Amino acid sequence: CLGKMRTVESVVIGDTGDEEEDQEVGEDVDFVDVSELLNEDDGFEYQLPKHQCCACHLLNLIGTVDATKATSNEGYKKLYHSTFGKCNALWNKCGRATLAAEIVQDVCSIQLLRPNTTRWNSSYLAVERLLRIIRDKGAIRIMCTDLNVPMFNPAENAFLTEYCAVMGPISQATNILQEETNVHMGWLLPTINLLTTKLECVKLPLKYCKPLVGALLVGIENRFGHMFGDPELIAASILLPKFRTTWTKDNAIIRMGMDYIKQHMEETTLGDGTRSSSSDDDDFFFFALQTSPARDSSKQLDG
Repeated sequence: CLGKMRTVESVVIGDTGDEEEDQEVGEDVDFVDVSELLNEDDGFEYQLPKHQCCACHLLNLIGTVDATKATSNEGYKKLYHSTFGKCNALWNKCGRATLAAEIVQDVCSIQLLRPNTTRWNSSYLAVERLLRIIRDKGAIRIMCTDLNVPMFNPAENAFLTEYCAVMGPISQATNILQEETNVHMGWLLPTINLLTTKLECVKLPLKYCKPLVGALLVGIENRFGHMFGDPELIAASILLPKFRTTWTKDNAIIRMGMDYIKQHMEETTLGDGTRSSSSDDDDFFFFALQTSPARDSSKQLDG
C-alpha cells in the first residue's frame, strides 16, 4: 500500500512540475497585435490598401435587416404581416407542389418567384412578379380560389404597390454597383446620394409605407454616412467626368475632395520633375477614364 501511495504521489508531483514548466514557457511568449503592425505607416514599407465594405452587401442589409425595423410602427406592422402572410402562402404552395405551380402557369402564363435569403433583391423581385399578377384581377381571383389562399384586399394591394415603389430604387442601386465592368469606385457616393434623394421624393405620396422609407433612410445613414467624409471616395467621384462636382449640393463635401486631389497632384509634381504643367497632371488623373469611358448606368437608377 505504501508503495502504491508513493507511486501516486510521484505521479501527482510530476504532473505539477510539468504544469509549472508550461506556465514558465507561457510567460516567455510575447503577444504582438498584428493589426497595429498592418496599420502602422512608417513610409518605408508597402502597406495593404484600406479595407472597403461591399456596397452591394450593405444595400442588401438595408433592404432586409434595416427594413424590418419599420415594423415598430403598429399600423405598418399589422398591414405588413397580413399582406406578406398571404404572399408567403402563395409562394410556399407553388414551391412545394408541382400541381400548384402548373395552375399558376396555366392561369397567369408566368410563374411566381420565391424570395431567397442568399440572393440580393429577391424579395423585391418576388413582390414585383406577384404584383403583375394581381393587376390582372381575373387571374389573381382564379389563382387564389384554386390554391385555396385568401384574396388580397384593396389595402393590401395598395401596400404591395407602395412597397415596390420604395424598394425599387434600392434594387436599381444594387444592380448598378454590382456590375463587373464600367463601374468604378467613383460611382459609389453619387449612387447612394441619388438613392437617398429618390427615397425622400417617393415618401411624399405614400399612405402605408412611410415607416419603411424612414427605416431605409436611417439604414443608409448608418451604413454609408461615414463614407461621405472619406476624401478618397469623394475625389474618386469628382474625377469621373460623368459626375464631376454635380452629384451633390454639399459644398463642404466637394471642397474636401478637391483639397485631396490638389494635395496628391502637388505630391506627384514634386516626385517627378518632368511634370510641371497642370494639364499634365489632369492627363495623369484622367488617363484611365479616357481609355475606358463608363457606360451611362445612372439612367437605370433614374428609370
